Amino acid sequence: MNLLLLSNHQSATGHKALAFVIEALGLKGQVGGYIGSEPDPEGDFYRATQAFYQGLGIGLNTYLDFEQGFNDTVMQTLLDKPLVHLSGGDTYRFLRGLHSRNQQQKLKSYAASGHLLVGVSAGAMLLTANIETAALCGDSNTVGLENLKALGLADLLFVPHVVHSQSRDQSHGLSQKQRAKQLAKRHGLPVYLCSDEDALAIIDDYLHCFGAPEIILPEAIA
Repeated sequence: MNLLLLSNHQSATGHKALAFVIEALGLKGQVGGYIGSEPDPEGDFYRATQAFYQGLGIGLNTYLDFEQGFNDTVMQTLLDKPLVHLSGGDTYRFLRGLHSRNQQQKLKSYAASGHLLVGVSAGAMLLTANIETAALCGDSNTVGLENLKALGLADLLFVPHVVHSQSRDQSHGLSQKQRAKQLAKRHGLPVYLCSDEDALAIIDDYLHCFGAPEIILPEAIA
């Protein structure tokens, strides 16, 4: 299985991690697809991401979102490509859309076939067991989503946009790190606290860490 979990694909480390994966999988010169966390009617986020990938030798030529922009035929076209980018945005809304279109098994099969899924922020959390970590990076469940189960492709939980120097700040209640420990213990999974200069790549089921993510291991918690 090949996955890339990024906090910010446009950071220096994000760029480095994506370049590493493209090289490792021999994807340069290929074309990929893009799934937005919510509609992008003007195409601003899509075009910016296209330009970023173009700089790495990858063309993104298929756009999809799970709301107004959904189409079964386009979804199949996207799944025929060797790379799919899952955008950042509202994590709860993104997962609600995924559930409402019942596309979980298709994306799981896509990953199982060895194709690359690149998740950024919200998109990265969708690759993990659940999106409970979204609350740790400031997301609010404004859509009232009750089922927080995600794709479960990576056996870990992911917290993006962490400022490591502030992760222990308790000025507003439990610190981000304390809340991460609770999640690690509850789910029996490691929690990776990742700044915008951290990234996780899983290539052929082997985990590569970029930057210096802080790892909360469930077995280390009394």
